[in-house]
Formats: sequence, structure tokens, C-alpha cells
Amino acid sequence: MPRIQSIVFGLACLFIFIFVAHKALFDTTSDSGLFTILLVILGIPLGLIGWRLLFASTRERNYGYFSPLTLCVLGVLIVIVGLMLAYQGARGSGIAVAGGLALIALGKRRRVQRRKQKLWFK
Repeated sequence: MPRIQSIVFGLACLFIFIFVAHKALFDTTSDSGLFTILLVILGIPLGLIGWRLLFASTRERNYGYFSPLTLCVLGVLIVIVGLMLAYQGARGSGIAVAGGLALIALGKRRRVQRRKQKLWFK
């Protein structure tokens, strides 16, 4: 991933993390439970990914913080929780579904990227 693109994605991930964390910690409305759940299942992984994208070297950034399998499993869990929240009528549950699908896509992309790197080193 080019440096400019990683900076943009890293800042976007960190802004989402900061927004969700602020809402979870300082929101006193009835939606604070939803934001607490989103902080745990969406905000913290996105914050770690954003931090890694911003401050890692190119080699470390290509390797990634999470393995492809971990990203896919985490994405599936987030999608399930988002769908459960949507079924219960919680506002903003589409954020969890979209975030989970994005993590699944990232896991698949990283799997392909790692396969290409292994073939190149042989």
C-alpha cells in the first residue's frame, strides 16, 4: 500500500475509533449501550489498524497487525452482532455490518497479498 494511501486509511480508522470512543464514554442517551458495543467490536480493531497504518514502516505495514484468518473471523463476529442489533431495532447498527464486511474484505486481500509474497520468495 503506498504511503499516502496508508496515511489516509489510517487517519480514517483513527477518526472512527475516536468518534465511537467519545460517544461510548460521554454519551448519556439511550444509544450509549450501542456505542459501547461498537467500541469493543469495531472501534478498538479499527484504532489498532489505523495506528499501525500511520506509524509502521513499509515492510511492517505490508505484513499487518492481524492475520487474514483473524480479520475474517473478527469481521464475521462484527457482522453477526450488527445484524442482531439491527433486528432489535438499534440505531446505527449498519455501521457494525459495514465495518465487519470491510474487515472480511481486508482479510481476503491480505491473504492474496501474502500468497503473492510467498510465491515471489521461492
